[in-house]
Amino acid sequence: MWGSGMKNGGEGGFMDESYNTSAQTTQRDDAKKDANKAIIPVMIGPLLMEPPQSMPNYDKIQNSILRIVGVVTKIVEATTKLAIEIEDETAKIIAYRWLESDDTTINVKVGQAAVVHAHFRETGEEIPHLFILAIRPVSSYGEYFNHLLEVLLSARNSSNEAASAATDVANETMANGLNPEQAQIFKIIKDVDEDDIGIERSTLKAQVPSLSSAKVDTILDFLVSEGHIYTTRTDDHFKAT
Repeated sequence: MWGSGMKNGGEGGFMDESYNTSAQTTQRDDAKKDANKAIIPVMIGPLLMEPPQSMPNYDKIQNSILRIVGVVTKIVEATTKLAIEIEDETAKIIAYRWLESDDTTINVKVGQAAVVHAHFRETGEEIPHLFILAIRPVSSYGEYFNHLLEVLLSARNSSNEAASAATDVANETMANGLNPEQAQIFKIIKDVDEDDIGIERSTLKAQVPSLSSAKVDTILDFLVSEGHIYTTRTDDHFKAT
């Protein structure tokens, strides 16, 4: 991959002129807010092959700066922007860089490995793409391999966080001797703190529409009999012990 690349060209469809000045303004505004945002190392493939909403930490991906390291395979220039095709070992993606009136140069060329800091965008019918905040040549193979290691570490940390959360829920359920439905009701009651009266039966039922009213009543009776919860003001108000 590192030795391959296409010459500059203007094949139809690569440069979408529908990106107007409002999008340019949005990118500039985003750049001003990036000082306090985390930089997340990623590969291109996962952004394109899987719906972003289903990916771990999707909100962070949408709102944080992504770092991608890949080869520049195509550059197309228009009056106000550049469309740069970036390829890594997993996929290709188009990245847009708006040209300032006093800066129309770019310090990378086709066939060159580059480090890209950008925002990921996917809205409506648009093809997923990047808004470039900064782009520069890769300084060494060491920088490239370091990026790969950081991607692997980030993915492992995300997996560990998800596994830890699932384990905590499972442990709490087993410790209390409850099945998943009972644990769900118990957690809702436990998380509510309304003075000394707890949560009211109808309010509780509204929070678990997947369970029938009779099922919730049965679970409440069980939780009371086992000492996990108790009634307060009336027989329809519950608090966790």
